[in-house]
Amino acid sequence: MSTFGSNGRFGNQIFQYAFLKIYAKEHDLQVEIPQWKLGTYLFGHNHPEITEILPEVREEGQELDESKIIHANPPLKNVDIWGYFQYHTSYYAQYKEYFWQLFAPRPEIKTKLDPAGELLNSPDRTVVGLHIRLKDYGFSYFFLTPFAWYQDWLSNIWPTLDNPVLYIATDEPDQVIPHFSAYNPVTARDLNLDLPAADFYPDFYLLSQCDVVAISNSTFSFAACMLNQRGKLFVRPHLPSEKLIPFDPWNSEPIFRDIKVAPFEAGDLHTIRQQVCDRWLSLTDVEQVKMTYLGGVGTDHKKILKLGIQDEPLTATDRELIQRIITKFSGGFGVSNLQYFLAAMLYQRSYQLPGLDQVETWQDIPDWFRADFLEYLFDPPRYFTEVGDIEKYAQYHDRLIRTIHDRLFKTGGIENTKFWLDIAIKICNFTYRIPLWFNEHNFRSLAGQQTDIIEYAVTQTGHQLDYQFADRPQEKAKISLGILQSNFGHNSETLTNLPMFESIDRHKFEIILYAIEVTNHPLEHYCQSKVNRWVHLPAGLQPSVNQIRSDDLDMLLIGSNVTGRDKNIELLALHRLARVQAVNSLTLLTSGIRQIDYYIAGNLTAPLPTAQQYYTEELVNLPGSGFGFKYPLKLPDPVSPPSRSDWGATEETVVFISGANFYKLIPELRATWAKIIRAVPNSMLVLYPFGLNWAKKYPMRSLARQMQRMFSEYGVDSERIFLCNQLPSQADVNATLDLADIYLDAYPYTGALSLLAPLQVGLPVVVREGESLRSRRGAAILQEMGHPELITNSEAAYIQLAIDLAKDAARRQKLKQQLRDRFSNIPPFLDSLSYGLQLGQLLEKLGRDSSVGRS
Repeated sequence: MSTFGSNGRFGNQIFQYAFLKIYAKEHDLQVEIPQWKLGTYLFGHNHPEITEILPEVREEGQELDESKIIHANPPLKNVDIWGYFQYHTSYYAQYKEYFWQLFAPRPEIKTKLDPAGELLNSPDRTVVGLHIRLKDYGFSYFFLTPFAWYQDWLSNIWPTLDNPVLYIATDEPDQVIPHFSAYNPVTARDLNLDLPAADFYPDFYLLSQCDVVAISNSTFSFAACMLNQRGKLFVRPHLPSEKLIPFDPWNSEPIFRDIKVAPFEAGDLHTIRQQVCDRWLSLTDVEQVKMTYLGGVGTDHKKILKLGIQDEPLTATDRELIQRIITKFSGGFGVSNLQYFLAAMLYQRSYQLPGLDQVETWQDIPDWFRADFLEYLFDPPRYFTEVGDIEKYAQYHDRLIRTIHDRLFKTGGIENTKFWLDIAIKICNFTYRIPLWFNEHNFRSLAGQQTDIIEYAVTQTGHQLDYQFADRPQEKAKISLGILQSNFGHNSETLTNLPMFESIDRHKFEIILYAIEVTNHPLEHYCQSKVNRWVHLPAGLQPSVNQIRSDDLDMLLIGSNVTGRDKNIELLALHRLARVQAVNSLTLLTSGIRQIDYYIAGNLTAPLPTAQQYYTEELVNLPGSGFGFKYPLKLPDPVSPPSRSDWGATEETVVFISGANFYKLIPELRATWAKIIRAVPNSMLVLYPFGLNWAKKYPMRSLARQMQRMFSEYGVDSERIFLCNQLPSQADVNATLDLADIYLDAYPYTGALSLLAPLQVGLPVVVREGESLRSRRGAAILQEMGHPELITNSEAAYIQLAIDLAKDAARRQKLKQQLRDRFSNIPPFLDSLSYGLQLGQLLEKLGRDSSVGRS
């Protein structure tokens, strides 16, 4: 075996050497390997080294039944074999005695290990051995086992053992030992076991002598268990079970290979984050940092970031740690202090760390890390946990985009074109504006600059954004109107846009729907039946652009949020696709895109002329809210009817409720709600924030902890908060609302479609109105309902209105009847026929205007 010693470390070498010697013994052959100094030093092995070059035979797998070496007939000889030979150990069990002989330590080594005798040879002790491996683990099936699994196992088994003593074998004793201090653990260092030529061997030997052994998913400790002739119990970590499970060293797979490192539960993720952080902080050499990042620890590091643990609130210990780390690179960073930046990344988002918008330092980032560094810079938080973080993020994002924009367009040329193109592409692919929705600032300038950068990236990669359409033929009777959405399934975009093409005058319009995705939902089929043509766009940006342009549209309305998650929508919107292009209020911020000519809103949500300052597009208004929802007035029975007792509420409890989506529940809003509950005795807050329109999966436990933490800060018992699981249907939403007393709308990103259900059941709705469209939607709906008295314009007024309603049951009852009556009489935002006619008139005017958008 010419590769012996180069395929893996000591545990792998044990299996490889054992197989070589067993196969040679079975078939009367001689083994030749490169000099194995460790084998000679520890076990006294001496055999011929490689004498000639032989043909290679590779054993790729680990399955006994598929082994072409074991089952070779006649047996192989005069070959150079390659492999790991970590078969199911039932194969090795038939050679158990020989296996033990192969790896018995030499007498001289045994003498050096004698100081462990007092620990091992006391008849009234039970020695429990743990193997916890950190340094080169955290990738593929070599997962980092959470300390909690060992701790749980120990707490259960410890009381059942006679005079137990804990021995810990680990490559990171300073990081591991404190987690088990309650057991007064012993290490090789405590026993003065010192083998400089094989410093790992005392741990290996001690594991082979313990009475009870818990290992990592490691051949090192598994092989030690095979050599353990006194052990009564062996356990190892199992990812699917999330705990340690028993195993027989002589009748098991040495490694769990069919289980890859997967997303961890939140509790485990915190442990693994700490382990990876400790690994970074232990490194001092630049080459060590590089190799560690490109290896297993770097793989785990990236997995942790993708799971978003840095969005979780920091503990006091975490805060102290991150402050110590930041001082190491706050004056600038490069390869000499990169390990500290890597550690900080695990705890905080880029907007929370100092100096990252200093672009002059970016080119110092080494090539092997640069792509991940840029992705980290632009990766937005999933949600916010601290009051003030939204403002910090907005300021960071603005500085970052402004600085890059200046470097690209205002410095008189770019020195490193490839470097800055890479940055522009990263912004194109990774920068979302969603976190900006929860801030009241005017982002017109920011949106324009960000779009300039994205345009640069798209044009530099070969796309033609501009396009010259011919003048619209005067004799053309109908306006060709395209409506582009991510999809036309059951979502807020379809429910908002459906009245437009359902009620619009078809004598004046030819309507084509363009969908990026097909859902096959019944609502999608209904949409198809209401238009002239349905187009599922081809895969790829350029084919989609060509498809839409070939239809020679007079007007294209982009009915999905251009500033949302779907980057395909944003990239398509950068192109001139029709003579006139428009977005509506589903796009919550100005797009900043020069190819979009108009922004269609309502005069209650974006009143002219003052609101024009928020938009790069020309703002045009419909009367009222500008909404025309398709909404069911009759619902089936709920799937799972709730009761107030499910929430811990009595008939006397004042139940505040909100269906504002999880992402709208920003820290500032949670604080406002805590103040309301504190001010209203015998009240509680019920939330159902996990709607499918925004996401399919939510960090529910994280929200529960954050709500409890905020309420605790205001002296409110956590029993006064109730989080509903995802409600199965709209009927269940209405049934839930019907049991509550007052609905609290979110702000500054207010509700629109989410307000319809509480108004339908007659709940008084408390709304706060701001200056931007996204903070005026709820107020516009209440204006059209004829209830401006439920609209407030400050936090203090919002809180006071909620308190006043809580104290006045008679007023709530009167409002309930009024709201129900008004809703059943079809308010303007539900009058799809009137909405369609008004929108049709506006679109006809815009679509016949050939003076815009032709180039």
